[in-house]
Amino acid sequence: MKRFITVLIAISCFCLACDMNAQNSYTISGNLNAVLDSYAEGARIDVAYIISGNNMISDKTPVSSEGLFTISGQVDIPIEATLVVDVIIPGGSGKSSAFFVLENGKIWIDDFSKGFFRGSPLNDAVYEEIKYLQQSPECKESKIKHVSTFIEQYKHTPAVPMILKRLSSQRLFGSEDILEIVNASDKCILESPETNAYISNIRRNLNLKQNFKATGEGEMFIDAEVEYEGQVQRLSDYIGRGKYVLVDFWASWCRPCRHDIPEVIRLYETYKDRGLVVLGVSVNDKAENTLKAIKELKITYQQILNSGQSISGSYGIDTIPHVILFAPDGTIMKRSDRITDFEQLILGIYK
Repeated sequence: MKRFITVLIAISCFCLACDMNAQNSYTISGNLNAVLDSYAEGARIDVAYIISGNNMISDKTPVSSEGLFTISGQVDIPIEATLVVDVIIPGGSGKSSAFFVLENGKIWIDDFSKGFFRGSPLNDAVYEEIKYLQQSPECKESKIKHVSTFIEQYKHTPAVPMILKRLSSQRLFGSEDILEIVNASDKCILESPETNAYISNIRRNLNLKQNFKATGEGEMFIDAEVEYEGQVQRLSDYIGRGKYVLVDFWASWCRPCRHDIPEVIRLYETYKDRGLVVLGVSVNDKAENTLKAIKELKITYQQILNSGQSISGSYGIDTIPHVILFAPDGTIMKRSDRITDFEQLILGIYK
């Protein structure tokens, strides 16, 4: 009888040790085959790994032909992390990723495309909150209050940046609503660099939308200036001076931009003697790289170098190429991301 009791105690201690060890480590597993739905036929998953910020948290782990993987390790406290999946495609490679809370415990992927991770306390909390927001028939104001309560409860954990990102990626709330939630919450939630960067990006995007609307077709141009090597260039040096001005926002690193440059050059060479002014504005590009591309592409029209995002941001431009045609008085006649959209309009002006 004593021996039986001793065996039971030993088994109990062993199970307790296993449970304690599980709580001091994490295991992430699941099936990643759904990732391949975003790639061309013939693609295959190579490896999966975890990063947090710029830091590699785990080794690159091979993924089986069935899409299965397991990554194990330990973390001292829950952190914001990203599961990265490297994909090999015919003639190249690709990456897919999903962010989640990395914490000790058994974590499994519920839906990689939606970023749903389950099994651990914070990931389950985020999942349940998103499900509530998706399925609840309550009004938006009630849902905003519900999210605010969630943020208050988890404000010192990575669950907060996770839920904020999900509100956007799942299209549950607009940018204005998310900012309203943040502004009404404890300021400590912005102590997370990732959350701060995310909110800053929302504010930037809202500002771009406002600027885009303010510089729509029919609106007057907004002046902007850039300094490069001691010289200041302004849009007003070209626009609003009695001539039609075609402005091409581009960068040397932008393949679609370079593809469109020959058409911009053709329009310039065709109509410059009739008064058309063409101006290039480099966006987010080093001046030396822009100058090199100008030489390579044999661009002869004027350029504003080293503008960063200052001029493009004033016009609400978040992707390039982007082209704007200004009337002689500075009114915006047309704007588009395709240079081919301007052929007929310019032809009608100078016929």
